[in-house]
Amino acid sequence: MDSLASPLEPRVNITAPFVLQDDVVLIPCADLSDDMRGRISFDEGDFTLSRRHGRALTQVIDGETAALLSRFREPCTIVDAVFENSRSFGRDAKTSLDEVLPHLETFLDHRVLVPAGSKHETSIRPRYDTGTTIGGWEIVRCASLIEDTEIYQLRKGSEVAALKIARTRDVRPLFDNEASVLRHLDGSGIAPRLIDSGEHEKRPYLILEWANGVEASVAAAQRRCDRTALIEICASIAAAYATLHARGVLHADVHPRNVIVGEKVLLLDFGYSRVADRPPVVGRAGVNYFFEPEYPTVEASPRGEQYAIAALLYLLLAGDHYLDFRLEREEMARQIANDPPLPFAKRGIPPWPDVEAILFRALEKHPERRHVSVEELAALLAGARDVAAAESLATPVSQEAKTFLESTLQSFARRGAMFRSRYPRAPKASINFGCAGAAAGMLRIAEARGDPALLALSRVWCARATSLVGDDGAFYSDEGNLSRESIGDVTPYHTESGVHAARAMIAAASGIHTDDAVDAFLAASRKPCAELDLTLGRSGSLLAASMLLALGEHEELRAFGTETKHAIWSTLRDRPSIDGSLGMAHGWTGYLYAALRWCAASGDALPSSLIERLHELASLKIVEGRGAYWPSWEAMTASWCNGSAGQVFLFALAHRLFGDAQWLQLAELAAWHAWDEPRANASLCCGTAGRAYALLNLYKQSGAKEWLSRARQLANDAARAASDTAERPNALWKGELGVAVLIADLASPENARMPFFE
Repeated sequence: MDSLASPLEPRVNITAPFVLQDDVVLIPCADLSDDMRGRISFDEGDFTLSRRHGRALTQVIDGETAALLSRFREPCTIVDAVFENSRSFGRDAKTSLDEVLPHLETFLDHRVLVPAGSKHETSIRPRYDTGTTIGGWEIVRCASLIEDTEIYQLRKGSEVAALKIARTRDVRPLFDNEASVLRHLDGSGIAPRLIDSGEHEKRPYLILEWANGVEASVAAAQRRCDRTALIEICASIAAAYATLHARGVLHADVHPRNVIVGEKVLLLDFGYSRVADRPPVVGRAGVNYFFEPEYPTVEASPRGEQYAIAALLYLLLAGDHYLDFRLEREEMARQIANDPPLPFAKRGIPPWPDVEAILFRALEKHPERRHVSVEELAALLAGARDVAAAESLATPVSQEAKTFLESTLQSFARRGAMFRSRYPRAPKASINFGCAGAAAGMLRIAEARGDPALLALSRVWCARATSLVGDDGAFYSDEGNLSRESIGDVTPYHTESGVHAARAMIAAASGIHTDDAVDAFLAASRKPCAELDLTLGRSGSLLAASMLLALGEHEELRAFGTETKHAIWSTLRDRPSIDGSLGMAHGWTGYLYAALRWCAASGDALPSSLIERLHELASLKIVEGRGAYWPSWEAMTASWCNGSAGQVFLFALAHRLFGDAQWLQLAELAAWHAWDEPRANASLCCGTAGRAYALLNLYKQSGAKEWLSRARQLANDAARAASDTAERPNALWKGELGVAVLIADLASPENARMPFFE
């Protein structure tokens, strides 16, 4: 091995073991997406090198270098690695060593390779555990970490704060600078308040006000379907930077992770910031995508930062950068200096001429051609926001949605495809999946339109459901967890009682006596049932009873409802606290909602513990951005069945019954979450249509037309996705029919009612 000696050896100890950091990712260029391959120049066999927790851009390396680096996944000397790699590629080892040492020195400088067993050979994982005390505060959790910095949530009594602590000691100047800038900005409202600073284990730290919210890119993605909301956060971000500049500070590290959007916009990470009339104490840095054209040659300036802010805002509005950036540094710099920003249409989104003109001026290559200041940029975006807000109130139900409604009605009408085929799969008769659901859906559309022909059609579908009672496939199925053991015998959403409840509602709408149908409902509902929830148990029976009592007085129905309410809440009273599921369909929101509905309809006294439980549920909210949700399955946090859409109904009802503004505020928080979350399937139960009805409910309670506009937009989205995402084709609760009912209800939104629920 001595024959591999190199003139560069004094700078790199080639006989000492080194190891590749475990967050280094090597990917063959051939395996990248078409979009990524289009952004880089590479030869056959090349790889990309990136780091999961790094700040640097992805770089391209040749296959031989990638293979060499991979040999350091386990500790290995440079001599051994080069020797083995050269042998596998049929190369002369001495020549290879001379060629690769300069590259290896670069990898060492950037700590891609580190000496095995050194302090740098640490996995990029939290250094401190929950419960560790730093500066008199207790660590709750790690919120973020990169190669040189870690962020933790802290707690001291009831106070919450953020800990920013260095992973490496060489970033001390950045921490000192940030502390100085934050003191300068104290009281500005656009940056976290500095609570304390110090040193722990010889590493500098800052303790900061905790910033509730989400990163700007997440907030923008949540609002992608709502241009009014999107331009609102962009205008707020621009205003925050304008305030920063008015305080004589340049941020100098603009990118989405350094902007938090919650109840207000907060700017983070002031390590590279500059304060007017003070000489810079750290060099320039940042993320290349947001560099201004003059970045390489001049010091940071307000108009230079305006360019970076506009690049950020373009990304938030369009969902992609203002240029199709190449990843090579030199080519990216050339693009920034020379290439004009792409119009929104090139990003596959509708043009927005006024906003594009505002951004494109801020993205001018020559600083003197940009807006006079970021304050001017913010003012222009605020004007665009006001125009968008005014226009959004007129969001119509789309022609596509109207066409979807009519085609659905044709299918369910006499001689239509659904009318002929009925429901071929079990369960064939239930509200959720079968003929009773068709009857309830046709009834709701008939009421919305005042259409006697549709009312007659609902009677036909109801007769079909009634005729199926007793058949093997009426209510249960071996598919989809719909067995008798799973569903039970009493839930109106899945069993015979729902058929009779629908029959009573249709009879009342038709001017026919309801007693027989109500009696049949009661007989079907009195079977044993230990389950309490709304869609599978006794809370569903209580809700159905409240809807039937609204049709007319019925002594036995009243007694049944009171008895059922008492039985449910006697069981719940024994539970020390709210636990388990919290949703409308399968948990505490449903228990509370059904009890409130029954007490409102009957005049019964509230269960003694109901208000306490309502407050307890409220306390479990998780604030995210401008909304809130309650613990649930991750994919269901915005749904009617298990998420925030269900909570809208509960808290809006609490506000209607008790008049306390806190309940309306909770309903609005839940509605924001239901609106901001990415669209799911189209259904009433788990999807977009159920969320639209929640927003309609809040509109009826608050009178705020913005919620009506958003409900219409959700209905348009649901109509577009209904056929492709239906879990049960043509079903009321998990198929296209529920979406059609929603669209019909929007013709008279003040009277809209989620079918067989409101």
